[in-house]
Amino acid sequence: MTITVDNASAKVYYTLDGTTPNDKSTLYTAPFSLDKTTTVTAIAYVNGKAGKTVSMKFEKIDESQILTVAEALKKADNTEVYVKGTVVSTQKYNKKYTNLNYWITDGGASTDTLEVYRGTYLNGADITNDEQIMSGDEVILKATITTYKNSKTNVTTRELTPSTLLSLTQAKETATITDAGWATFVSKRAVDFSGSNVNAYTVKYDSLANTITLTPIEKIPGKTAVVVKGDAGSYNFDHAESADALTDNNLEFKYSDYTVKAEKTFYILAQNGDVCGFYPVKVNTTLPAYKGYFYIKSTTTTKAKDFYAIGKTTTNINNAVINNAQRGIRYNLNGQRVSDSYKGGSALSKPNMFWEDDNENQ
Repeated sequence: MTITVDNASAKVYYTLDGTTPNDKSTLYTAPFSLDKTTTVTAIAYVNGKAGKTVSMKFEKIDESQILTVAEALKKADNTEVYVKGTVVSTQKYNKKYTNLNYWITDGGASTDTLEVYRGTYLNGADITNDEQIMSGDEVILKATITTYKNSKTNVTTRELTPSTLLSLTQAKETATITDAGWATFVSKRAVDFSGSNVNAYTVKYDSLANTITLTPIEKIPGKTAVVVKGDAGSYNFDHAESADALTDNNLEFKYSDYTVKAEKTFYILAQNGDVCGFYPVKVNTTLPAYKGYFYIKSTTTTKAKDFYAIGKTTTNINNAVINNAQRGIRYNLNGQRVSDSYKGGSALSKPNMFWEDDNENQ
């Protein structure tokens, strides 16, 4: 049990028997454990002046009491249950409301689904943002199971209402990198890459130059798409306390599957032979939910390329993308096309050639 206060100079006193604490009660100095159902009541003192009393009841639950979603669905209406499940979807957060409807299954994959109707945060706290309860989170609830019938559709659903959220384990932030060494990644909550063996990059599309630029980044906010680079494998990332919004990133994602309607508009990361880059999604192909992509407006697709390559690593330098139509064209060291009479350093394009920063990260 950890007790925190905003004022670092405050002294916190607490009781474990439901009585109101004062400055003669137990002084909080370090986290402590509970081994039975307990009501913890705490009060903070600043310069000898008492603040408001805060109380919270913690229930000890035996594992045998906790039902799976499938088991809970078999219970009769108005039965009080303890249920463990994985959040598979949530209602869109609306700041006008202090609760949230969401749906849970066993392991996140089962077709047996329970709706948590007007769910609140831990121990009845209000829902105040869209990152408190998210898809993939594991929850344990104390609730009453009921059946709801929609009068218009005659469809019935099983619900948990009212409910108390007793435990929440945040979903892991995981990325899988293939042998290509690159992948796109979409965060649920803020992520810190600095302690991992993965490098992360924003992607900026320049519509005038018709190029992309990758820029390294250490932290990203929630619901953000980036490119990651590393050895093949799966990686779990640490959550960050917070992260500033990215202002120079054109990678996006959609919350649900989307059917592409125009050629050379949606580009996703893929490997074609030895070339890893962003390739266009074909018309009438489904773009999966939470798949990172960058978008080129259909009004400019006449100049959109067959692909936008990303060499090994680029840092603040535009990629020169080489396709069959561009072979034999000369570029300067900034990746800009130049004439044969150009006086500065230049290079003649060849198949599968990329511009790379001299300070590339291996």
